[in-house]
Amino acid sequence: MKKFIQFLLLVSFLSVQAQNEYCKLPDDLQDYYRYGKSEELLELWQNYEAKCAEKTFGEFAKGEQILRYEYDNATADTRKEKQQQLLDYYFYSQKFFPEQSKNIVSKRAMLLAEDKDFSKEELFVILQEAMNKRKEQFEDPMALKLYFDTALELDNSDSKVAINIVEEYLKVKIKALQNAKLFPAKADEFENLIQYMSTHSKIKERVTCESLEKTIQNVIENKVNDFDLYLALTNEMYEKCSRSASFLTIALHTYKLKETAQSSFLFGMAKFKHESLERAEPYLIASVDTEENKSVKADRASNLAMIFLGYDPGKSAALLQKAMQADPKNPNYPLLMGEVYQASILFCDLKDKQADAAYYLASQAVLEAAKVDAKYTAAAQKKSIEYKAKMKTPSAKGKKNAVELGCWINKTVNW
Repeated sequence: MKKFIQFLLLVSFLSVQAQNEYCKLPDDLQDYYRYGKSEELLELWQNYEAKCAEKTFGEFAKGEQILRYEYDNATADTRKEKQQQLLDYYFYSQKFFPEQSKNIVSKRAMLLAEDKDFSKEELFVILQEAMNKRKEQFEDPMALKLYFDTALELDNSDSKVAINIVEEYLKVKIKALQNAKLFPAKADEFENLIQYMSTHSKIKERVTCESLEKTIQNVIENKVNDFDLYLALTNEMYEKCSRSASFLTIALHTYKLKETAQSSFLFGMAKFKHESLERAEPYLIASVDTEENKSVKADRASNLAMIFLGYDPGKSAALLQKAMQADPKNPNYPLLMGEVYQASILFCDLKDKQADAAYYLASQAVLEAAKVDAKYTAAAQKKSIEYKAKMKTPSAKGKKNAVELGCWINKTVNW
């Protein structure tokens, strides 16, 4: 009996040893490909699959690279077989490691899309699973393009899959915008995708003010609680039909869902378009103050400065100051400040020497552009001369003119 137990322990030990031998795959797979040992590597993977009972994600993940190589290098006769092996891998990866396997469903869809005979309806259902149920990132821009192209192909066809192309377009655009920030190395690819979608003839034809209004009504009636979808709808309305009452409606819903720099800006612009700048002001200013991206902050602040210029140059100046703080290397902002001082003459009702003092401030402000960027020296000097030419009071002999300016400027000006 004792010898029998020892025999069982020995068999068990040898079995564990055998499993351990197969449960570790090479760390650098490229060495095998470099020296033409792909068949040996495939055999290692097959042994791992068959003989390693306890699989870890770290080792299992290596299988994708091995099977992908096999598929990419398959002959016409073996391509179908290699495709199925890779599809099986994606299935088991999702089954065994559901939390760790990323973009597996969209990868499976990409693989199936290479089969021209595969049903577009089934393909779109898989992509919808990846987008809606699995909430995959679609890290590969081509996977996101596949989603969009498949939706377009099925739209308005005899397909049994119900598609709202406006919503699907917005979903893909949202994801592309998010991914451009999440994956900086691929930002250009995602931005190119957005350009491709936005300028697509079918999108231009279908994504209209009317279709957007219907989509807005649909998401509100169905009490959709997707902030990103609301934000995308609001952006589209702002770009395509900001005069529509639906723009104010969706902008309000978006802002109530979440107060962000962008939702504040869009709600502010809706209030401006449909009510007044005075009512819009708190939201527009908040959209600048809460914006974290310095480039966006500076651009938005300068654009708003131009809107406020005809209403209140003082507020315009404050916005330009924020733009310059966010992007101190932009020479256009000092040039715009000259326009602010000039506009203040009428706004502050400046006469005679006071008007000249404002022109002088304008002539000095634009010279800052040359300090920011030497290439703007000629333009800054030309503009400075133009402002000075409008002055009617020359410098007094032996002493400077000193003028007190109130209004928003509130300083003593000497020239």
